Amino acid sequence: MNPLGILFYYWFVDDIFVILPENADENEFLRIFNTFQKNLKFTLEREQFNKLNFLDVLISNNNGKITTSWYRKPSHTLMFNPWDSHGPKIYKTNLIKTMVNRLKSICSNEIIFKRDLQQLKQSFLWSGYPNYIIEKFVSFALKPKHLKGSVLDVPRRQVYFGFQYINESSGRFVQDVSKLISKNFGFIKCIPYFKKGRNLLSYFSSKIKEFIRDTSTGVYRIPCDDCAQCYIGQTKRALTIRLREHQENCRYHRQNSAVVDHSALGHSWGFDRAVVVNTQRNTIKRKIAESLFIKSHSTVHGNKSSFPLGIFKL
Repeated sequence: MNPLGILFYYWFVDDIFVILPENADENEFLRIFNTFQKNLKFTLEREQFNKLNFLDVLISNNNGKITTSWYRKPSHTLMFNPWDSHGPKIYKTNLIKTMVNRLKSICSNEIIFKRDLQQLKQSFLWSGYPNYIIEKFVSFALKPKHLKGSVLDVPRRQVYFGFQYINESSGRFVQDVSKLISKNFGFIKCIPYFKKGRNLLSYFSSKIKEFIRDTSTGVYRIPCDDCAQCYIGQTKRALTIRLREHQENCRYHRQNSAVVDHSALGHSWGFDRAVVVNTQRNTIKRKIAESLFIKSHSTVHGNKSSFPLGIFKL
């Protein structure tokens, strides 16, 4: 018995997906559903532009052919739990595999899957996940089940860990840490080494080092000597090294960048007046700061931000 003429019905918790005939009265259908239980009141959401989202699935009707893809709400930040946040790394690596498996079950064809997979990888990059970690666990999730755990696994990545030597117990401590890393992160080969202790400058406030031009890392500004515009960039290395690269690129036109293009117009850069406007060692925070400074300054043409600021709109 199907008096309502329902062609397809799927229910999950408090969400219901229904396909009705074209000539069906949707309002009458909603009225009947609201008579089932007086304490329950249903609302109706119709497809728009032949598309309708259900949970995290976007359902598209292409001339009667149904396709499905990954759906995110407009309020979605396009980011996941940050890689450098406090918490076991295994939770974060498993999140990559879980999301890839979710895409495999959602996307209706290979083209949609590859497109959504690139968006997923970008979201993990914006969340601070190292690219090699993303590729490693995406590959693991895409690998056929009968190959997992075989000799075809991707070789372990060598990671060097520096420790300060204190006394003979330091050797035992390093061994314990290496075993712990190998146990919880099988894709990492821990190579420990001992390094020198702290130097005199490190005992003082970090604010002192922020004003040392040669060692400052973060967001920098280079003014133009011939106009009121400037260039905003970010670097994890010493500012003098980055400025030297800019100067050589302008001199030999080695790279197609905003600095080189502006110099080609006959303008001169004030490299001697370049300053660090924001000191930040964290990569994600440094890129966000760079984008904010680009938005708030009159920058040269082609000075693009490296982080999408749209995710912060309220």
